[in-house]
Amino acid sequence: SIHSSLNTATAVASYWDSAATSRSTSALGTAQTTGLRTPTAYGSGAMDIFAAWDDYDTNGDGTVDAADDAWDFGTAYNYPALKYAGMDVDAQRTDYDADGDGLVEISTLAQLNAVRWDLDGNGAPASANATSYFAVGAFLNPRFETGTAGLCPTTGADADDDDCLGYELRSDLDFDTDGDGATHTSGTGDEHDAYYNSGSGWMAIGSTAANTAANFNAVFDGNGHVIDNLFINRGTWQYQGLFAGTTANAVITSLGLPNVRLQAAQNNSGGLVGVHRGRIAAVWVSGSVRAGSGVGPVAGVTTAASTARVVASYSTAAVHCTSGASNAVAGGLVGYHDAGQIRASYATGAVTGGCGNQDRLAVIGSGTVAVSYYDSGATASAPRGQTTTALQTPTSYTGIYADWDAQDVDGDGVSGEGADGDPWDFGTASDPPILKYGGLAVAPQLDAQPQAPAFSGTVADKTFQ
Repeated sequence: SIHSSLNTATAVASYWDSAATSRSTSALGTAQTTGLRTPTAYGSGAMDIFAAWDDYDTNGDGTVDAADDAWDFGTAYNYPALKYAGMDVDAQRTDYDADGDGLVEISTLAQLNAVRWDLDGNGAPASANATSYFAVGAFLNPRFETGTAGLCPTTGADADDDDCLGYELRSDLDFDTDGDGATHTSGTGDEHDAYYNSGSGWMAIGSTAANTAANFNAVFDGNGHVIDNLFINRGTWQYQGLFAGTTANAVITSLGLPNVRLQAAQNNSGGLVGVHRGRIAAVWVSGSVRAGSGVGPVAGVTTAASTARVVASYSTAAVHCTSGASNAVAGGLVGYHDAGQIRASYATGAVTGGCGNQDRLAVIGSGTVAVSYYDSGATASAPRGQTTTALQTPTSYTGIYADWDAQDVDGDGVSGEGADGDPWDFGTASDPPILKYGGLAVAPQLDAQPQAPAFSGTVADKTFQ
């Protein structure tokens, strides 16, 4: 805002962004919102707020001329930046790929929410979505790379290639934005959480219909961070999860989802993804998921035989199937493994409800499963059920985990090299394996043990217990 303690002060053609500052009034100046970013030149006429900005003698030589041209207006999503006397325009805008790795950096829930406006992750959303993508709280006032419409450094021969590959987390995120310790209990203040949405919670990123063209189609690298307290309560919606669905090109890796509460949804829903067609690697989930047929903590359904992968991942979440159909399916890691591969993964959560087909790991269609297990308690259950003791006893890549250091976790086509060769922390002989791949921290995963309690069959208290 523009402030002054002098009664005689004036402000001419001066503005503040009332949305970005959360200030609706000021002693001086005029409030603006998108109007501060829309003009791309000085313009003319009463409706252009910058029409007079080229009428000033900036250098004080008594003449208004080209030497007084002080401003760079960028695109329709930029604030004006000073270019006078060689000022660095880029330094006045935000670089959302500061490390230059081709991944747009996410540090807030608002930026996570904005991913839905650029599902292919190139940092250059379609014009219909650009205003939302570059809005206050999201990717505001970006530094666009020279010669591109995107946010990432240009490489190669194509000067129009914005070269973004997707997104990466730069910090942990928490849907408990009011800090009261819960996100899913009405009447206790949770309605003040930013994404409570009148009790419906998070809206999945991507299409909530069976439309692969409108699903996530990029990299999402958690960088070892967590997204805590995800809450979804959309009982009439299919394809629910953090992501509604992924395409064959999608990659989700190095991410934790503690305390998920998928309270209500229809078919093909999961904690992380509703319908998955790409690669999930080094992901863990805890909490509870409840939906119709095709429900699982990591993915409701995996499909696309040549591309769908879940590798080096696990869940401790409880699963409850609300469908009573004889052909309905639910699983402790993946609800229905229609196609693709599950490798070097496990689940320890209870699976309950009325589905005609339930499995503590995954109900298998045409998909394959290798060296992956579920906790069967005191008695082993072939072919994938291992006792709790068997899951906990190994403290290295031996026994049932002998091949867990020989997986292609990073998706480069080579198994067991580099970080692929040591993605797990086995702890003591009383601990289940914990992921350390991609910077995943052990402490929050230990907090997720033991498994979440089983469902009682009612959700009136919204705690699933």
